[in-house]
Amino acid sequence: KLDGERRRMNLHKKIDNTENKGRIDAFVRKICLEELKLKKEEIIITLTIGDKEAFINNIRFLLDTPPIIRDGRTLVPLRFIAEAFGAKVDWIPEDQEVIIRYEETIEIHLWVGRKQALIISLEEGLKIVNLDTPPIIRDGRTLVPLRFIAEAFGAKVDWIPEERKVIITHFRWVPSQSEKNNIMLKNNRNELLTLLCHNHSEV
Repeated sequence: KLDGERRRMNLHKKIDNTENKGRIDAFVRKICLEELKLKKEEIIITLTIGDKEAFINNIRFLLDTPPIIRDGRTLVPLRFIAEAFGAKVDWIPEDQEVIIRYEETIEIHLWVGRKQALIISLEEGLKIVNLDTPPIIRDGRTLVPLRFIAEAFGAKVDWIPEERKVIITHFRWVPSQSEKNNIMLKNNRNELLTLLCHNHSEV
């Protein structure tokens, strides 16, 4: 009970801090992205209802449990879809709560069997969302409403009914090739300096 109360207090504190920050100015965000020399990378995730095969940019993955349709909504394995977006997942078993953290800008709270979700984002603050169908546990895995998760991350969802297939298109910011090279050069230089200093100290 104490741990649960502490988590709730931390959540309320986080909500207050987020609301105080308000919206991020789009122009400032653009300048930051340009300064970091980032570029957009397209991520395409393909899932088929009832099929354990999934693809991320044509790379095959095997799921523990397949996507399903429940109450007219597509539910997908949480950990796979979150990590496909580059998000991190925490599971709080005593509360049956799932916390998804994405790029340090969005935090999503979901509870198994509950039709309400909580989104905390730097751009919009706190938002409570009513779900058409709640997260469930199936074959020991948590399944979540796909469209809700994808749209929370700013992704586009296409449904191909004749193939019972879902295609999610998402763009994320990654370092450009020149920036990757710069990072690699800096890392190599730091390693070389460390080695030189270490060798010098032994002389």
